[in-house]
Amino acid sequence: MATAKQFVHEGAYVFITGRRDPELASAVKEIGRDITVSRATLHARRLDRLFAQIQREKGRLDVLFANAGVARYAPSASQELYDSILTST
Repeated sequence: MATAKQFVHEGAYVFITGRRDPELASAVKEIGRDITVSRATLHARRLDRLFAQIQREKGRLDVLFANAGVARYAPSASQELYDSILTST
C-alpha cells in the first residue's frame, strides 16, 4: 500500500490486484485517486486479462511491483506449497 501511495503521489496511475474485495475497496478509499483495483490471483489467464485491461485503459505498463505477504514455513518449497500460497482464492 505504501508503494502504491508513493507512486500516486509522484504522478503515477496504479493498478492494484488482490484476492479480497474489502481490502481492494479500502485501497481505493485510502489512495483516493489514480487507482484501479482488480480482483485477481496469479493464475496466468487472470494476469492476461489484467494486462489486457491495462493496455486498453492506459496503453502501456511502465512499472510492475510484485509484493506478497503470505508466509508458510516448510523445510523446502514443493509445488503444493507454491500453489497454496500464490494461487489460492
